[in-house]
Amino acid sequence: MFNRLSLRLSLTLGIVTMGILGVILALYVDVTYRKIALDNQRVAIEEIMRLRVGDLLSELEKYSRDLGQTVQNNQGFRLDLKARDAKKLQQYLQQHFHQYFVTAGILKLNSLIVHDAQLNFVAIALTESMQAAPRGGVPCRSLHEKARTRKGVNRFKVMSELCLTGGYPFMHVLVPIGGLRVSGYLEVVTDPTYTVSQIEKDLGMPMRIELLDKSIAYHSRDWPQGPIPEHSIVASFTTKSGTGRPAFELFVIQDVNQYEAQLFKTRAVLMLTAGIVTIIVALLMLFFIKKTTLDPLQRLGIHLNKIQRDREYLSLIHI
Repeated sequence: MFNRLSLRLSLTLGIVTMGILGVILALYVDVTYRKIALDNQRVAIEEIMRLRVGDLLSELEKYSRDLGQTVQNNQGFRLDLKARDAKKLQQYLQQHFHQYFVTAGILKLNSLIVHDAQLNFVAIALTESMQAAPRGGVPCRSLHEKARTRKGVNRFKVMSELCLTGGYPFMHVLVPIGGLRVSGYLEVVTDPTYTVSQIEKDLGMPMRIELLDKSIAYHSRDWPQGPIPEHSIVASFTTKSGTGRPAFELFVIQDVNQYEAQLFKTRAVLMLTAGIVTIIVALLMLFFIKKTTLDPLQRLGIHLNKIQRDREYLSLIHI
């Protein structure tokens, strides 16, 4: 009787131990799954940021090109350029500096620069923003080098590049001036951080834009002043210049309270399911072991006891 109870107790303890180990494994899987789920959420946001930054910079290049075409299509402007009349060119540029594209908030224009056809890095006329941000009156040399090496009809194509001036990023768009012959170039310089900040509205999340020196080019009013809240994830994307150098970095914060609540519900369901399955499996194993092992052993013990009694009885008779 004692041996049978000991066997049952040992089997029960073994099954319960396996059940506990299963629950611990389930908890570990749950923690790992939560980390993977949040990482996937972060990666998805960063991919959206990458695609949206590309779209916005393409739009910025388009609006800058349209602005440049509007400026250089004026016949008087071309004649002033041919005459190298810097004063009149300056006045004309100033008139267009605050035109529709800027006043409508489509782009943040930093400067308009007129160059000769040789692109010798000497501006014939220049007008630029007087704001506190670093000014973009310095031409984008890498863009000029590419433009100077072009030949044939390619010389009439608009070129653009994201350049760094004093550590500050600027979008430079080079618009050829002239008809059958290039007589000069108009360089439209804009602030890309202003355009990219629209991602905040697209994502509906607080956003922050940092420059190379970690100074802040933009941050939303909802950006936390202190440490990042506990139930939040931070996604980031680094925008690179035309030469492959990092230009500026975007950060967005997503509140994952609701997302984690869904994960908690899923975890509770999984743990409850694991517990129920463990109990059912334990009961089935006990029942199976009882039928296949304990009951036959019990019957065998009864038979052995009977045989022992019979042997003792026969021994007494023989005596």
